[in-house]
Amino acid sequence: MGWIILGVIVLIIGLLLWFPIRVGVSSGEGGVALWVKLLFYTVRILPKAEKKETPRQAERRKRREARKDRKKLKSEKKKAARKKKEESSKEEKPPKEKQKKTLQEWLQLIKLFAQSGGRIARRFWKGFRIDHFTLQMAVAGGDAAQTAITYGKINAAVYSAYSVAGQVVTLRKTNIRIVPDFLSEQSRTKISGELFFRVGTLLAALFSGGIFLLKGFLAEKKQRPDKERDALEQQAVPQKAD
Repeated sequence: MGWIILGVIVLIIGLLLWFPIRVGVSSGEGGVALWVKLLFYTVRILPKAEKKETPRQAERRKRREARKDRKKLKSEKKKAARKKKEESSKEEKPPKEKQKKTLQEWLQLIKLFAQSGGRIARRFWKGFRIDHFTLQMAVAGGDAAQTAITYGKINAAVYSAYSVAGQVVTLRKTNIRIVPDFLSEQSRTKISGELFFRVGTLLAALFSGGIFLLKGFLAEKKQRPDKERDALEQQAVPQKAD
C-alpha cells in the first residue's frame, strides 16, 4: 500500500513538472497584448477588460482618489522641508558618477547568468523556447543622416541580442525585418512571439540563477578585504608638499 501511495505522489510531481506553459505577447499600433496559455485554457492579461461601474462605485473611487491626492501633497511638503533642512546643515558633496553598463556588457551578463549552473543547467535553459518570434521595424530619424545612424545602431543591438538569445534559449520560426524609412519622422515597430516552457524547466532555471547570485556574492565578499586594505594603504601614503 505504501509503495502505491509513493508511486502516485511521484507521478503527480512528474506531471506538475511536465506541465506546459505558454506566454504570448504582441505589440503594435493597436497596443500591447499579453496572455498566458495553460494547456487548453487561455488567460488574457492585457488589455484588461473594462468594467462598468455603478454611480455609487464611481463616487467611492473619487473619494479614494481625493484622499490619495491629499496624502501625496502632504508627503511632498514634508519631503521638501526635510530636503531643505538637510541642504542647509550639510556641505554639498560632488555626486559620484555611476558607470553605466553597455549593451554588450548586459548581454554577456545574461549569458553568464544562464550558464552559471553548469552543463545540466544549460540544458534546462535550452528548454525555454521562443516560437513564432516576429520583429518588424521601420527606422526613421527625421533626416537621412540621422536615420542611417539610428538604423546601424538598432541593427547592431538587435542582432547582438538575437545571437545571445540563441545561445541561451531555443529559437524557432523567427522573422526579423529592419528597414530604414527615409520618408517618415517616427519609427514604427511590431513585435510578437510566444515563450514556451515547463514548470520543471522554470524551477531548474531559478536554481541555476540562485547559484549565479551566490557565486557573485561570495566573490564580492572575498574581494572586499583586499579593496579595504588597498584604500588604507593609499591613505597611509604621505602626500608630497608642493
